[in-house]
Amino acid sequence: MLEVLLSPITKERGRALLRIIRNAAAFLLAAAVVFVVAPVEAQQRAPYELTAILSESGPGAFVGQAAGKSMVAMESYINSTGGIHGRPVKITVLDDQSSPQVAVQLVNGLIAQKRPAFIGPMLTASCEAVIPLISKTGPVAYCVSPFVNPPRGGYMFMQQGSPLDLAITGLRFLKGRGAKRIAVLNATDASSQAADNGFEQAFGLKEFSSLQQVLHMRFSPSDITLTAQASQIKAANPDAIVTWSVGAPFAATLRALHDAGINVPVLSNSVNETAEQMQQVADVLPRDINFVGGASWVVGAHEPPAVIKQQEILRKYLSAAGLPTNGAYAATWDIELVLIDALRHVPENPSALQVHDYLTHIFNFPGTNVIYDFRFGQQSGALQSSIVSRWDAAHARFVPASYPGGRPAE
Repeated sequence: MLEVLLSPITKERGRALLRIIRNAAAFLLAAAVVFVVAPVEAQQRAPYELTAILSESGPGAFVGQAAGKSMVAMESYINSTGGIHGRPVKITVLDDQSSPQVAVQLVNGLIAQKRPAFIGPMLTASCEAVIPLISKTGPVAYCVSPFVNPPRGGYMFMQQGSPLDLAITGLRFLKGRGAKRIAVLNATDASSQAADNGFEQAFGLKEFSSLQQVLHMRFSPSDITLTAQASQIKAANPDAIVTWSVGAPFAATLRALHDAGINVPVLSNSVNETAEQMQQVADVLPRDINFVGGASWVVGAHEPPAVIKQQEILRKYLSAAGLPTNGAYAATWDIELVLIDALRHVPENPSALQVHDYLTHIFNFPGTNVIYDFRFGQQSGALQSSIVSRWDAAHARFVPASYPGGRPAE
């Protein structure tokens, strides 16, 4: 080629030179097309759709709506770190209307679509209703409620610990604070019933033989006033009160206790642990109200550095989305972290069994609540990891009141 370029220009050599120029131009153009188009094609790949079944209407809406909004922040975080198999993640929320029947219909739809996994359902009764549907071949369901007892090694996973685990954390905290006489007041919904069972088992443990359950009362979630129950609690003279009801029943409980002049420490669960909820019941809040649950939104929680780092990421992305960094807005974050880690490591179009098998072998995985370990057959990967936090009304925030497992930190 160099000889052609340096030789005197003849008609034949001119044609050869023209061919060289054309070939070079075609090569450069092809290279440019590859360089420019390939990234565009990668960016335009179809999103990896992940489905979440939440309760965005009905009694569970005060949690479901917040959790649904937070998934925009999770999408942003996951896509900033590569998505799933190079595809951007899109989380689609389906509303089960706080109804187990609707949840069953939605899950049947996902089964028909051969989805390998999904987030939810959210409520205890809905999670329990879908367990039979997925028991043999999946898909993997990651229940938002910590009060369900899925079969060990099965296709349903759950966040936080078991009802017994949460009860142990709560009683250990109350015992460490000097309480001896405990009253329990719960609604008759599925979550409260699961909590009741957990506390009944915990009270029977040798560790809590010094505690006395002086009263255990139940009420219908539709009850507006609980005057009679509050009167009996006052007569029982407890050192502390456990109430696991959520939403409107929780507010009705606090109002009844306030109106009866009862102001002993109250222990509830983290579903009620939102700044909005505290503001709504501010006029009837006891001076000492505590919550058993995860550490993800409790600034200053006594957790390992890897967990604290994940908490900082959570707050960063929720804040960037203009969302609060507490309560239900953080409720599904770890579920999504764990499930997306699995989907990144299995084939791009996995079976439910492949996702399940990967999940059951996850260990040393830092979330915002705990270092997860699923190797021992329990479905949350987070036993004895819950903490107790306290509402600091003066600063409108939740602060750590215990170490993981419930030992008081104050």
